[in-house]
Amino acid sequence: MSDDPGVPAGGGDQRALVARLRAVIEAKDTEIAVLRAELDVAGEQSRRLELRVAELERRLGSDSTNSGVPPSKDPIGARERRKAERKKDRQSSERERRKDRKRGGQPGHPGAGLSRDPDPDEQVQVPPPVQCSGCGAGLAGAERAGTWWSQVTDVRITRFVVEYLLPLLACPCCGKVNAAQPPP
Repeated sequence: MSDDPGVPAGGGDQRALVARLRAVIEAKDTEIAVLRAELDVAGEQSRRLELRVAELERRLGSDSTNSGVPPSKDPIGARERRKAERKKDRQSSERERRKDRKRGGQPGHPGAGLSRDPDPDEQVQVPPPVQCSGCGAGLAGAERAGTWWSQVTDVRITRFVVEYLLPLLACPCCGKVNAAQPPP
């Protein structure tokens, strides 16, 4: 006899116990099979939902810059976002350019300005400067230091070139050479 109240004592009782255990095991096997089938269905649903979410995210992120959609169909904030990104990119590139070099022609770059026309249509003598552009002293009676030129190309009915002969005067006070200004 067994001390345990749930366990039968005799040999016939053991057969009943084994039969009962087999029935429990079969029930558990059936339950496991059902749960596995449900798990497979849930896994398939999860995979489909992940694909759908990925497609919706792709659609949400598409605008006229990365799809065939016209700009009028862009989401409300897309235009402002692109504008802000372009401004940020432009500012960073300007900062980089300012660090590297100054604006305009770089040292060693050959100039591409207009050359002096050797045969101007008209030459005009310009009066000398009245005062020094460096110190402001008067240039009356100052010694002539040479002549500079300035050409203006203008169009009447035919092309003509006016050459202004600009006198250079050396300042008697500081020695700075001053050029007359051509007429406007």
